[in-house]
Amino acid sequence: MIAGAAGVIGRVLSNGLNAYDLRLVDTNPPPYSDILFKNIDVANYKEHLKDVMIGHDVVIHLAHDMRENFDTRHTIHDNKIMIENIYSAALKVSPHPRVIVASSVHAAGGHINWDIEPYTNVKERKRSLEQDELITVAHGPAADSPYAATKIYGEELGRWYATQGLRVVCVRFGGVNERDEILEEPNFCYHAFWLSKQDCTQFVKCCIEATLPQYSVFFAISNNKYKVVDISDARKALGYMPVDDAAMKRRL
Repeated sequence: MIAGAAGVIGRVLSNGLNAYDLRLVDTNPPPYSDILFKNIDVANYKEHLKDVMIGHDVVIHLAHDMRENFDTRHTIHDNKIMIENIYSAALKVSPHPRVIVASSVHAAGGHINWDIEPYTNVKERKRSLEQDELITVAHGPAADSPYAATKIYGEELGRWYATQGLRVVCVRFGGVNERDEILEEPNFCYHAFWLSKQDCTQFVKCCIEATLPQYSVFFAISNNKYKVVDISDARKALGYMPVDDAAMKRRL
């Protein structure tokens, strides 16, 4: 089951995971008429969520109100409620589905200052960082925005639900976009965090199939030459083998 299936990553996965029996959930129907779709507002219909989850091995939670970037008065609350409802509903389903939750690389963005070394070199594409310079999950969360803070909340809430019996995988997704290109965004070095559609699909397939502990957090980016976050744990634990590199793509 994919909640938030009409979003960018939702559409990527709806295409890429078509070998599985999918159920798509959103308030807007995605353009896949041959896949089961259920119109549910994840923020308001927790009991409906539980009913739809029954019989599913995996729930992928991607639903997020992106207006949070511009107006935090209401959307932070809605986004918190959505992740709370997903975890709560999954815990009521037996057997519990594996819950794969969309976090973000921004959950660690507070560790990065692009105006100082070594990050300036990455920003300017002057050199690649050594392994011991990369940010790992072990560095802990560090929000760079209200959006990132709600993603960290989802991670930490998942950590607690894992103690209650859910198997939770939090994925700190990098930059995925419709055109599969390297975008120019203010205060965000897209080439460091780019995640191609192909690698995004492979990453989530690995999260579905891998034998994992009760709770996991991973960064999900492509095999970018100029990266700042570590994906070696995802390679080892998931068998993730990214094939794309932002350095080989043209900039838009």
